[in-house]
Amino acid sequence: VHDSCYQILGHAFPSLSRDLYQLPHLADSLVVTVLYNLEHIPDYRLRPMVRVFFKPFVASCPSDCYDTVVVPVLAQFTPFMFTRLNAKWQHIAELQESGSTDDENTDAQEMLEDMLNRQLTREYLDVLKLALVGGSAAELSSSPAMEEDCSELRPGHAAEVISELGLHVLHCEPTCQAVTLCLLSALAWNDSNGSMKAGGLVAPVVRQLVQSGRMSTVLATHTMTVVLQGLQVHGQHDANQGSLLMLGTQLYELLRPKYPEVLEVLKQIPEVNPLDLQKLDERMLKEAQKGNKVEKAKKEMFKKITTPLHGLNIGQLFRRKASIRELPRTDSNSKKAKNQAIIGNGTTENDAILVNLFKVT
Repeated sequence: VHDSCYQILGHAFPSLSRDLYQLPHLADSLVVTVLYNLEHIPDYRLRPMVRVFFKPFVASCPSDCYDTVVVPVLAQFTPFMFTRLNAKWQHIAELQESGSTDDENTDAQEMLEDMLNRQLTREYLDVLKLALVGGSAAELSSSPAMEEDCSELRPGHAAEVISELGLHVLHCEPTCQAVTLCLLSALAWNDSNGSMKAGGLVAPVVRQLVQSGRMSTVLATHTMTVVLQGLQVHGQHDANQGSLLMLGTQLYELLRPKYPEVLEVLKQIPEVNPLDLQKLDERMLKEAQKGNKVEKAKKEMFKKITTPLHGLNIGQLFRRKASIRELPRTDSNSKKAKNQAIIGNGTTENDAILVNLFKVT
C-alpha cells in the first residue's frame, strides 16, 4: 500500500498537471500526509518516495506553482534529507575507521545499509538536479549498473545553468541552506558516483550564491575545504579527480577575489610549496579580472598544489619509497669462475683436488 500510493501520486502529477497543482492547500496536504513521520520511515521505504514521487512531482510543476507548491514541500523535505544522509554517512565512516564489524551477520547488515544509503543518496541528488537545473524525470531514472558505467565516462561537468525553479529554491532560506550543504557534503561522502553527481551542481549553485550576495566567508572556506576533502577521498579515481580538480579551480577563481580566506585553506595542505601557491594565486586574481575561462594550465597548477591530498588506490597505500638510489655493485659467480686458474685439461684448481682423492696409488 505504501509503495502503491507513491506510484499513484507520481503518475498523477504529470498526467493531471496544472489541474492538480492548482488545488487549494495542496502543499499543506502533501506535508501532513506524504511527509508525515519521515523520521520513522526506513531507507527501503524512503527511496521509492524519492524516486517515484518526488522526481515527477518536481519535474512536472508549472512555473506559476513553484512558490505555492514545490518550494513549500521542499522546504520541509530537504532539511530532513540532509540531516538523515549526513548522519548515515558519518555512521558508516566511523564503522569503517573503527573496524568493529567482525561478525558475519553484522557485516552483511552493514553492507546492506551501505548499499541502500548509496542508492538513496543518488536518487535524492537526482531530485536536486531536477529542482536546480531542470530536466526530465525519465532521463534520471537509470539503473544502478548504468550509473556506474556512466560515471566512468564523465571526466568533467557540462556547464549547468540554474533554472527558474532553482532560483526560487535558492531564494528560500530553508531550502537554500539544506540543498547547498547537502551538495557540498556529498563531494566528500564515500560514494564516487554521488560525488560526481554533486560536483556538477556545486559550481552553478555557488556562482548563483555569489551573484545574489548570499555567500559568506564561512561558507566560502567550507566550500573550498570540502573540495579538498573530496580529492582526499576520491582522488584515486581518474574521473572523480579530474572533476574535482576542475571544480576546485573554478571555485577558487570565483571565490578568491571577494573571499581571500580561501587562500588560507590551501595553505593548510601538507607539504604545499609556497612559491607554487603564490603563482597560482597571482594568476587566478589576474585571470579573474579578465574573466577568462578555466585553462588547462591553471588546472595543472591546482593539481600540483593539491597532489599531497589525492587519495591512493589500495595497491599504492603502503608502498615504501626507495631510500637507496644506487645499490653497491657486486661481482657475480660467473666472473669469479672465469678468474680461477685453469689446471690441466680445462679443470679448475678445486676440480684437481677432487680428482687426486680418487687416484689409484
